[in-house]
Amino acid sequence: MDKLRVARSNGKRAFTRINRNLLKQIADEAEPGLVQDCWKELQEAWSDVESKHNEYVSLLTSEEEMDGEEPWISEVYDSFSNSKKTFFNFMKNCSKAVKEEQTSVDTASIKRPDIQKLKMPLFSGSQDNVISFNDFLNMFDDLIGNNSAYSNTAKLMYLKSYLRGNALDTGPGWAADQATGQLTCPRAITT
Repeated sequence: MDKLRVARSNGKRAFTRINRNLLKQIADEAEPGLVQDCWKELQEAWSDVESKHNEYVSLLTSEEEMDGEEPWISEVYDSFSNSKKTFFNFMKNCSKAVKEEQTSVDTASIKRPDIQKLKMPLFSGSQDNVISFNDFLNMFDDLIGNNSAYSNTAKLMYLKSYLRGNALDTGPGWAADQATGQLTCPRAITT
């Protein structure tokens, strides 16, 4: 029984050391992978302490002895529970930060290029508008499409950002990919 009590105390010391390490890594905002590894270690240490405690308590004979051991395990459990909350808050904040970073990167990469403005015709599907669309494409080719200072992606983004009405129905060469909803370019632009 003394060996079991010593093993239980050693388990508690190991648990406390791992718990301090976990809380230090969280406070230092360590890599989430390292914090997760430490969390797994802490869970294993908690299971070890709990099983040794239960085994030790099962050998006790009086109700008084058993009640005397309750604060010991409660202290370890409270420490584990607080660390668990801290760990999950840390992981939640990491996920939120990653999502915000991805969102800011995504929006930064799709800003409309600073390209000379052209008046874009409003498309309604009539033959007159198709002709004005062709005129627009010719203007686009002359001013923007053939200008090597602009990347093909910037040119496409410019066109996509100004399309209104039934452009897909009236513009020759325009097509939308059904799966992605992406626009394919007319003759002058290829990406």
